[in-house]
Amino acid sequence: MAIFGGKKKKEDAGSPEANGQEAPEAKGAGEGADGGGKGGKGTGSGGKGGAEPGPTFNPEAAERFFDHARTAHETTNYEYAMNLWLSGLRLDASNMTAMESFFRSASAYAAANSKKKPKVDLQVKTPVDKFLAALLNWATRLTDGDAAMRAGEAAAKAGLEEQGYWCLERAMTLAKQAKRPSPLTFKKLMQLFAEVGAYNDAVEAGTIAVQINPADTDLANAVKNFSAQATMSQGGYDNVGEEGGFRKNIRNAAKQKQLQDEEAISKDEGTIERLIERARVDLEERPEDPPTISALAKRLIERGTPNDEKEAYELYKRAYQLTKEFRFRQAADDIKMRAWRRRLAALEKKAIENPDDAAIQEKLVQERKNVLDAETKVYAARVEAYPTDMQLKFELGRRYFDLGQFEDAIANLQQAQGEPKLRVRTLHMLAQSFLAMGWGDEAVTTFRQALDAHGRDSDSTGMEINYGLMDALLTKATDHRELEAAIEADKIASGIAIKDIGFKEIRQKRDAIKKLLAELRQG
Repeated sequence: MAIFGGKKKKEDAGSPEANGQEAPEAKGAGEGADGGGKGGKGTGSGGKGGAEPGPTFNPEAAERFFDHARTAHETTNYEYAMNLWLSGLRLDASNMTAMESFFRSASAYAAANSKKKPKVDLQVKTPVDKFLAALLNWATRLTDGDAAMRAGEAAAKAGLEEQGYWCLERAMTLAKQAKRPSPLTFKKLMQLFAEVGAYNDAVEAGTIAVQINPADTDLANAVKNFSAQATMSQGGYDNVGEEGGFRKNIRNAAKQKQLQDEEAISKDEGTIERLIERARVDLEERPEDPPTISALAKRLIERGTPNDEKEAYELYKRAYQLTKEFRFRQAADDIKMRAWRRRLAALEKKAIENPDDAAIQEKLVQERKNVLDAETKVYAARVEAYPTDMQLKFELGRRYFDLGQFEDAIANLQQAQGEPKLRVRTLHMLAQSFLAMGWGDEAVTTFRQALDAHGRDSDSTGMEINYGLMDALLTKATDHRELEAAIEADKIASGIAIKDIGFKEIRQKRDAIKKLLAELRQG
């Protein structure tokens, strides 16, 4: 596991001499960073309050570390490469290429060592050190949006605006991919984007936070303020006389166009093409960056041609192989399941058009079973990966039910019934499973629970549950010769018939109950 802080070992694991290589000479080590320049190039200084100073900005010495890091990466010694990248970044934290290369080494290490954390000896004395520590923490959990955001925050505090922006962009992507997006996350991202001068991104993050939590009026006002600041920045009003102001405005305009494309509710073909091409360019620059891989896959799915889906599937598989993060496998499986369902729908249409073709009808039956079998395996893997997700338990139980594997269905549905939004459907399916297994008492009890949870019996769901309860009571009355069960079944059947005489097989069921009642009363 990464070592943060503590005394430095005599032979530093992050230094070339510790591994038999020539050590770069870090001139001026221990000096302040005042001569390092603006924008983080001198950010090796200590923080406020007399913290111990770190090495000064020294790009020549840093480059020697970077050279060794490239060699280590090429020879697949990724852990050592990570140490070397960080040692070099300590001397030149503003080197974006080196930072991106560090993440390539980290991604490669994670792919080769899914259960083992890298050993990195990293001193934490200065704001830059704290940024590198946050960077390392993120590198050990590449799909953790909070870790990415903390790295961006640490970069901002160290004066490394470009590095901060790079981290925050990825944090934003990860936040958007979350199952349950948090308004607090986007609010924090808004503030951090503003700290690095990325006001358009601050507005985007704030807007998402407001959409999630529209009651937060202070947040809405903050978004308006950042929007005004973004307009001023784009117009150059706050950069008068600054070198590079024109280039900044051009970049801002391009970024604004990208945001407009991404925010468009209905994207035309040209917009989608632009977004895909941008995503491809990003992936060429960062071929092993999981959020970048995922971003291209999402754009391809949005366009949605068969070739796009195939490419997106391969991209998600690649992201899963790199990170072992199950959500990428889940995204790939979603693409497969959509394809299975489309194929099944086409066959169902063909079967409807050819009702007398026995071969097509038989093929449809087999295809339905094949899809169910395949989806059951997919959801079994998901339940194993996310054992506390009750929606997944329900989906797996539903598929077992459709396959007629009722014991497996019951095992999953019983766990899912505690989820309030699933309770009625889960109890209804549980009751049907008990009934299919011939467990009459359990079926009757569970149908009653489903009715109580639903709270009404006149809508379609209530009618379905009541019909099931009637059926369970009829089974119980038949098997155990119980008059009371038959009387209640008759009462329910009468109520259903009064509401809808054509509901399912209510006429036949009512006749069977009447016949059973007569037999039981005579006996």
